[in-house]
Amino acid sequence: MRLRKCPKCSSYSLKHVCCGSATVSPHPAKYHPARAAYLRLAKKLEHKTD
Repeated sequence: MRLRKCPKCSSYSLKHVCCGSATVSPHPAKYHPARAAYLRLAKKLEHKTD
């Protein structure tokens, strides 16, 4: 089980439901090299159009 956060009351829990709504994972997305390469390319293209 992983830690989860309630979007309504902002409390942390291990449950999948809190305050009548689904809880969400408070952890950031995992790093992926392809995503980093895409962001570098987008930044480079943005500078070319300016």
